Parts: sequence; structure tokens; C-alpha cells
Amino acid sequence: SLFLLMNHFKSKFGGDTPESLAKRKGQADRLLEIVRTRYDPAKDLYAVTGDLNDTPDSAAIVPLMQSNLFKDVFEVTNRPADDRWTYYYHPNPVAKRRSQIDYVFVSPKLAPLVKSVDVMRRGMTAVAEGKIPELQPYPDFGSFKTAASDHAAIVVDFDL
Repeated sequence: SLFLLMNHFKSKFGGDTPESLAKRKGQADRLLEIVRTRYDPAKDLYAVTGDLNDTPDSAAIVPLMQSNLFKDVFEVTNRPADDRWTYYYHPNPVAKRRSQIDYVFVSPKLAPLVKSVDVMRRGMTAVAEGKIPELQPYPDFGSFKTAASDHAAIVVDFDL
């Protein structure tokens, strides 16, 4: 069996308040507890996915990145750090506009079965609105109303 644990952590909408960070940290701690108590990383196939709304270096996400319960698919496939972004926030300074806040973590048993990983950015709102000119939106995605999401989808292909 393949188990999928889908998540949506507390947003930073309205500012990254100490309360919202504490909530994301609590969600990460609970996620680790669930995986630790219900799955065996040496034998179970599971993936932890979702919009975790924080960067890999944040207090909420670092424990997930460092856990031996799973591996980030970007690490598994050696994807360059500057090509892991799943979110674009135009008001940020140029150097901080692109960030990874969406994740797919896989169990150690599932990691060797990862064939490829892709980030589908052409459906993003920022692409549809022309804020990332090097990317062309999908046909009919021309505005906030027609874009798929403000986040990019992470697509993982497994050899099951």
C-alpha cells in the first residue's frame, strides 16, 4: 500500500506573525508524531505532501527536512536549490520572490522508487499575469481568475 498524508499548514496571509509560525510549528510536530507512531520508514511506502506555507530554513520546516522519517523529493533527485521554488511573491525584493513552500516528502522505502520530479509553474497566477516573463502560461490562463493557483504543483513520477 502507498499512504498519502496531505497537508495544508497555516498561511502567512496578513504577515508572518509569531502566532502563525507557532501554528505551523505545531502542525509539523504533529505530522512527525503521526508518521513516527503509524508507519515504519524501513518498510512502509508513504508520502507527505502539501502546501506547508514556509521555507525549508524556517523553524517549522527544518525538523521535517532533518527527519529520518522521510526525504524531500528534491533532495532525492538532486534538483538544484534555485529550481525548487513553488511560489512567487512579487512584493518581495527580487532575490526573495521565488521560494519553496510546497513539499513532497517520501519514506526511505519509497525514495529509491522516485523516477523524476517536475514543478508545474505555467499554471501559476504570477505566470498568467506576466510577472515571470520567461515562463509562458498554459493556454486560456491569462489572469488571476483563470490561473490554476498561486502555487506551482510538484509532480513526482514513481516506479512502482
